[in-house]
Amino acid sequence: EKVMEWIPPLEPHKRHKDVKSKWLEKTGVWFLEAAEFKAWCDGDGSEENFSTVLGCYGIPGAGKSVMSSLVIDELSEKLSKDGKPVCMAYFYCDCRDEANQTAINIIGALLKQ
Repeated sequence: EKVMEWIPPLEPHKRHKDVKSKWLEKTGVWFLEAAEFKAWCDGDGSEENFSTVLGCYGIPGAGKSVMSSLVIDELSEKLSKDGKPVCMAYFYCDCRDEANQTAINIIGALLKQ
């Protein structure tokens, strides 16, 4: 309990819910159905040049958070199909909140999940 008090009060799950509220019908379907995403999602890491990390970068306002939220939900659904709980850790960076996005706060938020 004392450790939890030490961890910064950043709330990635709340941010995820806020981002999802911006979805429109069929948001990002093109991305989730792309062969490249499916190969990454279904990959077992045995292929040469395969990365278990999926990065999303671009200018502010380009839709990175929305696309990331789609991927988070897609992976959560895919991984929990067998009924076993799945644990995913994620963090949304926001150029409007750079002061709170220190390495310690981000790592703390990931550990807290």
